[in-house]
Amino acid sequence: LLSSNPNRALAISYQLQQSTFSEIRQPNQLVLLQALVTSKQHKTASQLLASMQLSDVPEADRVAFAGLAVTHYRALQNGIEAVNWLMQLDILLGNNTADASYRDQLWQQLVQLSGAEVAEMGTPEHPRAQAWLELLQIAQTFAGDPSSMQQALTDWQQRHPEMPSLTDMPTDIQQLAQTPSFLPIS
Repeated sequence: LLSSNPNRALAISYQLQQSTFSEIRQPNQLVLLQALVTSKQHKTASQLLASMQLSDVPEADRVAFAGLAVTHYRALQNGIEAVNWLMQLDILLGNNTADASYRDQLWQQLVQLSGAEVAEMGTPEHPRAQAWLELLQIAQTFAGDPSSMQQALTDWQQRHPEMPSLTDMPTDIQQLAQTPSFLPIS
């Protein structure tokens, strides 16, 4: 229905969203978001995403829903919200290595955030999200100092055993400790 007639899918899913019964609303969340994103109704999609929690989406749809939210916020160039949804994906998928591409996306989005944007995010509640922000701080603090970077990454890994090993992290993170120091020629 969505691919053949996105406007019809949007109209139907929007009507279902108005139901007072969560049994009708909940299974419809992914289809509604797909219809809104497909029809480029960015404001309404953002309002939907802001008004709900991932727990409002059926468990089987959560990964696809979060991925679609990331796509939506990337299209809007809203890095903070893209990172927030990528962190939700990270929490959902944990250390699953079958599809770790979201970790690369998460790291790429994180390093694009300004210091003000990172500060605006505040302190996340979930330990995995906190670990990602700590990793970003380590990368920014010890860039160009391989020995300190390696020690900081080792310490980080020990503080966050729930996170994937550094060898399962994005290549950019693995290469942090191998970046040579910058020594200007005088």
